[in-house]
Amino acid sequence: MKKSFPELGVVVVAGGGGSRFGKQNKLLAKLAGIPVFVHPLKNFHKVCPPGNLVLVVKKSETAKFADAIHKYLPGIDIRIAYGGKTRMHSVVNGLSILPVSAKFAAVHDAARPLATAELLISAYRAARRQGSAVVAKRLTDTVKQADKKCVVTKTLDRSNVWRVETPQIFPLDKLLLAYIRVFAKEHLMTDDSAVMEYAGHRPFLYEYKLPNTKITFPEDLALAEMYLKKS
Repeated sequence: MKKSFPELGVVVVAGGGGSRFGKQNKLLAKLAGIPVFVHPLKNFHKVCPPGNLVLVVKKSETAKFADAIHKYLPGIDIRIAYGGKTRMHSVVNGLSILPVSAKFAAVHDAARPLATAELLISAYRAARRQGSAVVAKRLTDTVKQADKKCVVTKTLDRSNVWRVETPQIFPLDKLLLAYIRVFAKEHLMTDDSAVMEYAGHRPFLYEYKLPNTKITFPEDLALAEMYLKKS
C-alpha cells in the first residue's frame, strides 16, 4: 500500500502499561513475535508521510520503546512524545508535535494491535465526509443499567448503544480546542469523542465489524494471535 495522506496525522497512545495485565507492560508483550505496540505502527506507517506518525510513551520507558522501534521498524520515521499524568494529557502531547500539514488527527490506543491500514484509510475518508469518525461496533447483547448495589434500574435499547474503539479521527484544530475547554473545567474523560461531545460536537460513529481487540488481559494475546493467523 503506497498511497499516503499528508493531511492525516496519527497519534498512537502507549503511555499506560495496563495494571490488569500483570507485572509486564502489556504493550511490550510479544504478539506474533513482535511487541503489541509495534503492530499498529507497522500498519499505519504505510499510509502516513514521514513525520505524521507519533507514538506517545512514558518518559521513563522511552528507551525500551525506541529500541523496539529500531529493531522491528528500522528506518521508519516515527516521532516520540512523552506521556502526561492522564491519557488526555498524553494525547495532547502527541497532537502538539504533529506537522502543520496535518489537518485531521487520528488517535489510536496502542493496545489495539489489530487495527489495519485499511481501517485507518476508510475511517479517515468517513471523517472527511462526516466531519469526524469514531470506530465503533453495535452491541448485540442486552444491556442493563444498575445502581451501586448491582440492582437493575433500566434495560437500555441496544439498537442505540455502541461500543467505541479506536482510531478516532477529528479535525486537528477542533480537537485541540475541545481539549482546551475540558482542561479549563478540569474534567476527566476516557476518550477523544467524549472530549468533542463536551465541546458541543456530535461525533460520527463509523461501524467496523472486523475484530479490533484491545489487549487488557494476558488471554487477549491468544485471541489476537488466533485472528492474525487467520487473516
